[in-house]
Amino acid sequence: MTTLALDRALARQSYDALAAEFVRSWEPKPPDKRRSARSFAGEIRKLTKGCTTWFLSRPEAARLLAKLLNSTPEKLGILPYEVQSRAREPSSSGTYRWETHATRPTLEEAEDLAWSLLTRHGGNWRVRCGERTIAHGAGYRAGDPGCSHDRTAVWSRVREEAVDKKKRRRT
Repeated sequence: MTTLALDRALARQSYDALAAEFVRSWEPKPPDKRRSARSFAGEIRKLTKGCTTWFLSRPEAARLLAKLLNSTPEKLGILPYEVQSRAREPSSSGTYRWETHATRPTLEEAEDLAWSLLTRHGGNWRVRCGERTIAHGAGYRAGDPGCSHDRTAVWSRVREEAVDKKKRRRT
């Protein structure tokens, strides 16, 4: 499954031209090796089919591809989904931190893991992709005041804000 932003960005130029430009700009860190433009064009084709595995293990390559496409990795959908929980105790500054427990390549896998952890441990959990929270949930935590053996939990997706439509003037 590809994002609309990725489809639009890739429609502007050929995979081979994009791959050649990427290979010229990318300097991989060991243990990765330089790839040919033809080999990288294959990774782009896999990306269009929703396989982000290669990019998830190489975030610097994901950022470079996004830069070449005049976009961000978040918009292109090539960042991993993070499963995070909110700490019980505030930090020294008085704010509650979010701790990342795992990353998953798909939203479904991340939500399944987050729901499992939420119902097992309680507390506040969320799934994020880049700087955007996709879904969140909360449930009773053992030992919290007023908490019994009940494991009530709620999970929901974050709804995108609709763009304001311009009102038409009727004359």
